[in-house]
Amino acid sequence: MQWDGPTLVVHLKRQFGIALKVRQAQNWMHQLGYRLKGASHPYLQAKAAEARRFQRALRKLLRLGPRETVVFLDESGFTLHPRLGRAWAKRGQRLRIPTTSQHRERLKHSGW
Repeated sequence: MQWDGPTLVVHLKRQFGIALKVRQAQNWMHQLGYRLKGASHPYLQAKAAEARRFQRALRKLLRLGPRETVVFLDESGFTLHPRLGRAWAKRGQRLRIPTTSQHRERLKHSGW
């Protein structure tokens, strides 16, 4: 989970009954050696073996015969690079959030 000040305040209140202001929580994080950092985006590649495993599970679930196929259709348009803010990371360590995004790209597609 990526933590920011407001998220940390809510968590401390719900889990431990500790009521803090956001700035107090941020000061505590600094004292514990954490800093707010922008995230980097390592690229994740889909694996063919996982896709085949999904196909087998779907066939079993739907009890399809060997010559039957399920087709899904969807249309969408979206940016390939999600906007991410800052989150807490241990001092000296990079904050990395895995993503398959592409910078400054937009994809509009219909697939089935």
